[in-house]
Amino acid sequence: MNDLVDAHGEDPTFGYRFLADEVETMGWDVSERKVWRLCSDMKLWASYLKKAGTGKTPGPAAHDDLVEPARGRVAANPIALYRALAHSPGGLDAFAQIGSWIRYESTLDARQRELLILAVGVLTGSEYEYARHVKIGRGFGCSDEDARGVLRAARGEPSDLGEVEALLVRAARESTLDGGIGGATFAELEERFGPEQLVEIVLVASHYAAVVRVLSSLQV
Repeated sequence: MNDLVDAHGEDPTFGYRFLADEVETMGWDVSERKVWRLCSDMKLWASYLKKAGTGKTPGPAAHDDLVEPARGRVAANPIALYRALAHSPGGLDAFAQIGSWIRYESTLDARQRELLILAVGVLTGSEYEYARHVKIGRGFGCSDEDARGVLRAARGEPSDLGEVEALLVRAARESTLDGGIGGATFAELEERFGPEQLVEIVLVASHYAAVVRVLSSLQV
């Protein structure tokens, strides 16, 4: 418990998924679920969250009698989102396909994509989305300082992000909070990205806003 408190005190920005990684590096063999329970008991919340806790219980886990393609999807990637969506095998498959396309086939720069997703996580107050993509983003060139920069920029605070990165956060903000990217921001994006990347910026921001709404509604 002391290690969790110390890790959170050193960097309160991130939530329990980040802390789970930290205590693992300290040599503790503890599940992410156990870390979540301890953080909940000790009220160690991510500092960017709009409120501490929702009072919700986790959504239902997938049953053992899943049919394909849901069984294969969950077996290959047993994340909480997929386990909840697996109750609708066709819905899970369709939802997973666009997520897979975004990660593996999109022409948008992978680091820029992850910054967009982080921004959506901050703007919607989703610890799950933000913390998960802090971890994923590390594999695509996003540092923890990048994640903190997105956090500050999404809040409208000064950050060390470059012009393009700050522009992407602004696009995510307008798409997520205003229902669409404004004309001035879109014109700036057109100066820096081709038509294909422009569409993909819109798709990434919109899809991950949808992910957050699914997570919240299914209480994941």
